[in-house]
Amino acid sequence: MNKHSLYWIGIRESELEDTGSLFKGSITIFGSGKGNNYAFDKEYLFRYDYNQDLDLLNAFINQKAERIISNDPDARFMLYYPVDISILSPNVSARTLYTNDIRFTEFLDDKIKVRNWLSEHISLPHYTVTKGKTLVTGI
Repeated sequence: MNKHSLYWIGIRESELEDTGSLFKGSITIFGSGKGNNYAFDKEYLFRYDYNQDLDLLNAFINQKAERIISNDPDARFMLYYPVDISILSPNVSARTLYTNDIRFTEFLDDKIKVRNWLSEHISLPHYTVTKGKTLVTGI
């Protein structure tokens, strides 16, 4: 694989501003939709709250990635948010680089679990975790 077959899947096209020619293209939620950028907001003409799951976005990512693969058989992908590997088609996820075991990735994505794990090894300041209307005090 050469470096010109690497594609970014992320939130903003601007995340790639300082990467030079590392990426051949990108699939993003927000972008120009020009050149090798496939931008969800440009295609569907609405600003999406990316903190919420959206089947339409997942389908968009897979459709565009499959199109890239059909045009570039050496295509590989990097993800902004590695937990998103679970929404990718098997063909796309098999071409995704730098992935960890999904259980490990989900563990690292849980701030409370990571804080508790780190508290066994380093001193952490006192904190309070709030979930809804319930307060739970920590260390």
